[in-house]
Amino acid sequence: MSRGTDADFLRCSQYREPGNLEARISLHDHYSTAPEPYHHWLFSFLALPPDADILELGCGTGAFWANNAACVPPGWNLTLTDISPGMVATAEAALAELPNAKRFEVLDAQHIEYPDASFDAVVAHHMLYHVADRRTTFTQIQRVLRPGGKLYAATNGSAHLREIRDLERHFGLDTVFAGTHSAQAFGLQNGADQLEPYFHHIVCHRHDDALVVPDAEPLVAHVRSKLVDPDADAEKLLSLHIYLQHQIALEGSLRITKASGLFVATRRD
Repeated sequence: MSRGTDADFLRCSQYREPGNLEARISLHDHYSTAPEPYHHWLFSFLALPPDADILELGCGTGAFWANNAACVPPGWNLTLTDISPGMVATAEAALAELPNAKRFEVLDAQHIEYPDASFDAVVAHHMLYHVADRRTTFTQIQRVLRPGGKLYAATNGSAHLREIRDLERHFGLDTVFAGTHSAQAFGLQNGADQLEPYFHHIVCHRHDDALVVPDAEPLVAHVRSKLVDPDADAEKLLSLHIYLQHQIALEGSLRITKASGLFVATRRD
């Protein structure tokens, strides 16, 4: 099992506190070239009834809902879950002012302990590649969805952040996904095949975007957030920082490939 799908490592180390995830979100929030913020783009696909019951798996810091707070219909009932107690606590604090009915729970996506047909939609953004047994998770999602219910699952493609991954390899940095990539587990290229036994009308929407970064520090912070042991790789990280400063001084900025998108899939009855 890779560290990227090791539930104990993710819960107790990588996502114990929000800092690592926030560093990655910040890079995209500040340097994206897309005309519409990514979370707004994802939200635009939520075609749900005004009184929908929604389950989110891997809610993280609650940023998806916080960034769309003005657009969330007041009748939606939200159940936000994450494997990390620290993430659940952060999301609950961040969304305290959201007027919707809300429930926050620590939950492993491989063990969704809610009754059958409880939800109109399940949201699982950028987290299914962390799940070791996705077949069990898909079975559980199918079970808790109502007839006609939908799964909304954002993920990455194989080219996503390839320049950063090349630098991590070049400098010998030991990251959570060292030797593999999230898209190999569940990505834009193979996600539909994994979903097909459990869902139908599977549509993949691709997001057109890139990063243009004029400063080394947010790139270094992004890489640092993925390190298995930041202290052990401190000298390598410093070398990366110096290299990035030099390249940005020459070129003015670095352009980073993005390849993200969204699967929308309907429960197979």
